[in-house]
Amino acid sequence: RAGGRRGGSGGIDRRGRLWAGTLDGLNAVSKGQDSPSPLPGSRLRRLDSFGLGSSLTSFPLGAVYACKSFPLPMSAGSAVTVESLWFTSTSGLAGLIGDEWLLFQRGSGLPAAGTTAVAVDAHGYLWLGTHREGLLRSREPLTVARLRQLSVPAKGAREIRAPLFDPIWNRDRGAPSDIVRNLVSVAGEMWVATAAGIAVLGGEPPVVRALLDQGTGLGGDNVFSMSRSPAGTLWVAQSNGLAEVDPRARRVLRTVSKAEGLIDNEAWSYGSVGVAEDGTVLLATPRGVGLYRPWLDFKNTLPPPVRLRQVSFRQDWSGDNELAVEYAALSFAAADGVRFRTRLVGYEDQWSPETQVASLRYTNLPALLFSRS
Repeated sequence: RAGGRRGGSGGIDRRGRLWAGTLDGLNAVSKGQDSPSPLPGSRLRRLDSFGLGSSLTSFPLGAVYACKSFPLPMSAGSAVTVESLWFTSTSGLAGLIGDEWLLFQRGSGLPAAGTTAVAVDAHGYLWLGTHREGLLRSREPLTVARLRQLSVPAKGAREIRAPLFDPIWNRDRGAPSDIVRNLVSVAGEMWVATAAGIAVLGGEPPVVRALLDQGTGLGGDNVFSMSRSPAGTLWVAQSNGLAEVDPRARRVLRTVSKAEGLIDNEAWSYGSVGVAEDGTVLLATPRGVGLYRPWLDFKNTLPPPVRLRQVSFRQDWSGDNELAVEYAALSFAAADGVRFRTRLVGYEDQWSPETQVASLRYTNLPALLFSRS
């Protein structure tokens, strides 16, 4: 068993090691002797599963929210990059470059509650999300050489204690929420998943270029995770299932929920959504992992047949009357997506706006012949 309870995020690095963040720390499964360098308090256990000679290393980093990998230049202007692994947690921020750990302390500008999300922008700046203090950003683009200059040796790692991160975006600066759960850098813009939708930041200083929320079709305001697809779209886990977003147009393309077959709408983990190479979307929920294959979910262009469920007409001695109509559209897929437009011929000239309401009520109709369409 891994050293922790519910998972937070995970991934596989270029050396084939599987990383998994949990509420109790960070875990790495390695083949052979390729275990990560230890940290104070870490534990190494051998795994005999399937005779692969693997090992499990657990690191006491607190609750781990994100495990991310980014290429990092060796020095300013260098075209040579190395893989850097970043782990956000309640204990702060940890980085692993090669076999060397970097631990970022409070003095580097991190809040007491740690960090929740991490991303590198197109210019090499490191962005950090926090649970209550919005967004932080490094004061300069980061390289391997610069991080070594800023750090000092410590037991089993190097520590960065000098100021490096500054607040860049929070509620005092126009953010809809100080709770940041996920970050994705797309085409020079930073996409920020918050408790009040997705904010798209661009420019210098960063400003909000777009805000996607329930009002713009996102499905839910409480956003937990985002992941790029091979097609270039973003899949978003929010409080009402999944949403696919076109980052170029900054537009929601579709939403998917339990009504379309998801195992659950809720996705509490900050790394709860991922996209496989074939485009399959994986969503981790409290009820298990759901798989959604977008290419099998095509829109039905045939309008469903409409049937009257009930029609009633009443009129009293004075001539006051009431007409009530209930109806339904017979659809076996995405019934929540059915919309109605109605018109009472002989009484109304225009069709009504689209609505999900499947009933009508008229009062005091004039004495004339009419038909329903």
